[in-house]
Amino acid sequence: MTLNDEIKTGLDKGTIVLGENAVIRRIRQSKISKVVLASNCSLKVKEEVVFLCDTSSIACENINLTNIDLGAMCKRSHSVSVLGFTK
Repeated sequence: MTLNDEIKTGLDKGTIVLGENAVIRRIRQSKISKVVLASNCSLKVKEEVVFLCDTSSIACENINLTNIDLGAMCKRSHSVSVLGFTK
């Protein structure tokens, strides 16, 4: 399944968390199974999310889409730098 298909399915099922703070909070609560980072996500956020994912054995994927494109893919009118799939 492609990432685009995963996101569409996640949006339909309501299993996607959008935003840096919400994703980081749920990683710490062990409620995230996979994280997607936009190509222009801030370095500070990227480092924190990657560190938390590594320590929690969560898949973390950097994609070649900007936060504007990722937001559009999620059918949002705003940018999305960090996206998480709940367990």
